[in-house]
Amino acid sequence: MIQIREDFRRDGLAACFRADRALLEKFDQVFPFSKINIGYPSICSAEYEKCEDILAGNFTSELCLTGHARDYDIRKLLELSNRCNSGKLSANIWIPVSNEFIKNTIGTQPH
Repeated sequence: MIQIREDFRRDGLAACFRADRALLEKFDQVFPFSKINIGYPSICSAEYEKCEDILAGNFTSELCLTGHARDYDIRKLLELSNRCNSGKLSANIWIPVSNEFIKNTIGTQPH
């Protein structure tokens, strides 16, 4: 069996707003039991609503929300986590690794 990991995250949605629930359900029918990164719900309200709508769909695939390792982002991921009909949901959490990225993302200086 071939398993696909497709990345329909925020930058993908910004480039193609047609990547909505209907398109992802079609993708799921063609490539069932895949892993689909569907978006960054903490970016803006439109992205949050897009992710919320996608999570209301019926998928065999594992859906994945994406966010940064910040309190606000994690809370947005948590808010949406109980809205997944398929029960297959994961989170892609970006953890900063460089001193500059830690400062810019989390707002603190590394030790």
